[in-house]
Amino acid sequence: YSMKATKLYSTKENLFGTIDRTPGQNLMRAVTGSGQPIGIPPYHYGKMLDILRQALTTAEVDLLCRGYGFNRPRQLQKEIAAELNLDARELSSRAHQAVRKLQGSPYKSQLKALVPTLEALFDEIAELRNANAALQRNQSHDKSLAKLERRCQQTQALLTQSEAARKNSEADKARLTYEVECLNRELGAKSAQLSEVQGHAARLASQVVQERARAEAVKLAFDETLEEAKARFAAKLTEADQGTRTLAELRLSSDALEHLQRAGVRNLDTLCNMSSHALSRLGVGGKNLAEIQRKLSAQGLSLRAS
Repeated sequence: YSMKATKLYSTKENLFGTIDRTPGQNLMRAVTGSGQPIGIPPYHYGKMLDILRQALTTAEVDLLCRGYGFNRPRQLQKEIAAELNLDARELSSRAHQAVRKLQGSPYKSQLKALVPTLEALFDEIAELRNANAALQRNQSHDKSLAKLERRCQQTQALLTQSEAARKNSEADKARLTYEVECLNRELGAKSAQLSEVQGHAARLASQVVQERARAEAVKLAFDETLEEAKARFAAKLTEADQGTRTLAELRLSSDALEHLQRAGVRNLDTLCNMSSHALSRLGVGGKNLAEIQRKLSAQGLSLRAS
C-alpha cells in the first residue's frame, strides 16, 4: 500500500481497524474502545483464537479472522461480503455483534491479559537474547534458533510501534495545546468585540430613549399649539358671525333656510357673494332659490350676477 492509500484507509470508519496496525492491535482497539500501541503480539495468537472460539460461533471466528487478518491475509469488508454472499450492512452487523460478545465478561479481561506491558516486553527481549546466545553457544538446531530470532524481531517491532505511537501522542498533545491557546486568544478577541458591541448598543438604546422623549415632547407641543389654533379660529369665526348680518333678517321659510345652511351659507354677506348658478349647484334651487331672490330684493339686496 502507498502512503496515500494508507491515509485514506485509516481515516475511514472501519471496525477491523487500519492497515498500519497489527491484527492484534486492531482487535484490542475494537474490544477496549481505546488506543492499543502494543496489542496482542503474534506469538499469543494461538491463545487468542482459543478465547475467540469459546466466546463466538465458528462463523463469527472466521469473520473476525478474515477482517483482522489472523493467520491469513487480511480482507476488505466488501471482499468478505462477496465471498460469504452477505449484504454489507448484514456483514457489519455480524462483526459488531461478535465484538460485543468479546467485550463481555470474562473474555475482555482474558484478551487484555494477552497484551504484554513494556516491562514484560523488555524482559522477554532480554530472555530471548539470552536464550539465543545460549543456543548459539550450544550450537542448537537452526530451526529453534530461527524461531527465537523471529520472536525477538516481532517483539522488537512491537516496541518500535509503541515508541512511534508515544511520539505521535506527544505530537498530538502539543498540537492540541497550541490549538487551545489559539482558540483562547480568539475567544479573548471576540469577548472584547462583544463588549464593544454591547457598549455601542447601550449608547444607541439611550439615544432611542432620548429621541422618543423628544418626539413625545414635540407632539405634545404640536397638539397644544393645534388646540390653541382651533380655539382662536373658532373665536374668529364667532367674531365674524357676530359682525355680519344674519340670514334671520330675510325671514326665510324653514325649508329655504335649511338648504342654505346645508350649503354652508351662514350670513347675508356670503349669500350675496354667491350667484344663482352657484346656489343651484349646492342644492338650493327651484322655489327656494326664487324665495331667496325675492326676500333679498325686499331688503334692497341681490345675488351676485353669474
